[in-house]
Amino acid sequence: SSCQSVLEAHKDHVHIDLAAAAEVAAQLDPAEVAACCRGLQLPLRFANQAEEVTFMAVSHLVNFGSGYDTLLLKKCKRDARETCQYGALGMHMGAKKLDAVWMSNFAPSDVQKFFGFDSHEDAPVPNIPCVTMSRPGPLSPLTQALAAAVREAGITLQAEGEESPGSAILGVVEGLHKKGHPTPAAVLVQELVDSTPAFQDSALFEGKRIIFARRAQMLVADLHMRFGKEDPRFDFVDAHTLTADSGNLIPAVLRHKGVVCVSEEIASIIDQGEELVAGPHERALRAAAVCGVQAIVEAAALHGKQLSAAQLGKYWEVLTEKGQDLNGKLTKHLTRAGNVAY
Repeated sequence: SSCQSVLEAHKDHVHIDLAAAAEVAAQLDPAEVAACCRGLQLPLRFANQAEEVTFMAVSHLVNFGSGYDTLLLKKCKRDARETCQYGALGMHMGAKKLDAVWMSNFAPSDVQKFFGFDSHEDAPVPNIPCVTMSRPGPLSPLTQALAAAVREAGITLQAEGEESPGSAILGVVEGLHKKGHPTPAAVLVQELVDSTPAFQDSALFEGKRIIFARRAQMLVADLHMRFGKEDPRFDFVDAHTLTADSGNLIPAVLRHKGVVCVSEEIASIIDQGEELVAGPHERALRAAAVCGVQAIVEAAALHGKQLSAAQLGKYWEVLTEKGQDLNGKLTKHLTRAGNVAY
């Protein structure tokens, strides 16, 4: 795979310990993993399925900004993941109708309104005592990126004649189901990437383009987990081919478990909370998340445990929550500049 090629080219800095992967696989309880894979569990009521699918799509659309975790925690006591969940909930409850028209008019000021943080800060005016003026602060790039993600998605939906993200997705899965398509999950991921700027997630590595499609894959996996058992249109026969979350959570989990091993240079940057700039090291870590989880899936299969990469990603995400086993034990890398992937 392309991710494997990245690791091979960068093996002096990032590699997978297959023995550690086998040890992790041996300890996994499939029933415990499955219990964590029920899709979004939120106390919300939806008027119809399209409205729920829209909420799920928007939640994943704005699921990035982890490089700003420390700034957000200081500003509003929520990391990027919590901030974006808060924002998606705010949009669902605060918008008159969360549809393409509303989304196409989403502005930076709406980020402050729905996501609960102000990207501007007061600064003293030179040579004028006791006078301050508001200016863009370090969170301003995140504000602009979130606003653009929602607005551009709305504009694209309108251009395609779609009412909402939910109606667009339901149209795609309906067509795939009627045709009996053999790879509906893969096609839906590609549709999302092709049609929505914010879902386009790839990187160059030594002249080759690596496709991660992180948020698109996570959305498709969540749709399968949420509706697959009750709606045959979402019972994707190829759901097991979706890759693991290639953001900064899974590399931290796998590093904690000894599956992903990094050079002293990378370890020092991560452990000291410095920014790991977008580039070969960061891309190799993302590739390691995909390959490391796949190694665990394959090792688990040797023990008769049928697990998928998406399931393990969701399982470990749950284990990082308050009161769970991994809470407070992980050190995630921070990549801020230009990063709208995670």
